[in-house]
Amino acid sequence: MNGKFYMKKYVANSKTLVAICDEEIVGMVFREGDLVLDVSRSFYQGDLVEADEALEEIKLAELAILTGKRIVTLAIKAGLVHKEAVLNIRGQLHAQIMRW
Repeated sequence: MNGKFYMKKYVANSKTLVAICDEEIVGMVFREGDLVLDVSRSFYQGDLVEADEALEEIKLAELAILTGKRIVTLAIKAGLVHKEAVLNIRGQLHAQIMRW
């Protein structure tokens, strides 16, 4: 899987949230029935990173919000996300990981 990912980190109360999306879908909105997946630039568009850096940050964060076919598939293959815990909205995948 080629391509980069937008990644933005948020830290509050010594907990880290990382938001990561496939580069090509930032700024897009996907709708299916009552579901809306807004891949907003303000939330996701931080650093442009390679897959290995994105996966490492997912492993370190207490909360990871992942959007896009490529990043979610990589997280599944790395054993970080269970495939049955993934939402599919208009062909775009979305997953959240929480570690407390």
